[in-house]
Amino acid sequence: MLGMAVCRCGEVWVTKVQRCPKEARIFPYDTGIFWCSRAATVLRLHCMEWNLLVEAAWRAREHAYAPYSEFAVGAALLADDGRVFVGCNVENLSYGLTRCAEQVAVGAAVAAGARKFLGVAVVADSGVPISPCGACRQVLAEFGVPRVLLANRSSRLEFRLEELLPRASAGILDRGE
Repeated sequence: MLGMAVCRCGEVWVTKVQRCPKEARIFPYDTGIFWCSRAATVLRLHCMEWNLLVEAAWRAREHAYAPYSEFAVGAALLADDGRVFVGCNVENLSYGLTRCAEQVAVGAAVAAGARKFLGVAVVADSGVPISPCGACRQVLAEFGVPRVLLANRSSRLEFRLEELLPRASAGILDRGE
């Protein structure tokens, strides 16, 4: 079970309920893991995790099928159990049938039984980090992916999904009733 916590410095942490090996004390380890008497382990998507996701996304990007745009994109999705699922864009002559890297990664994760995620990294060789299209934002929102890291070879931008897609759950079936 996952929840959100906010550190004193303002960083967002993702909490995962586990057995607590200590009694009623709270103390940090250098790894960014906190144990508490409520049996919650607090994990944050920090530099190390983002670096691993970005590397996985770059590797996935190498397999992109982009003969029409020649614009390869890679994505890596971190599941709450620690598994990483990757995707690359797969183009089609009928452009509407093209699958974005983010959608391919989510599809691979769902096919493997994952349903809860901590974050996704999306990479491309572009002047600025690219942003997911509207359809990908909605797919990420469907599965509650809380954090999105966008990267190119020289820079990175990190967002909460709500920043990229406000009111994601207010679809056409939400009539405010």
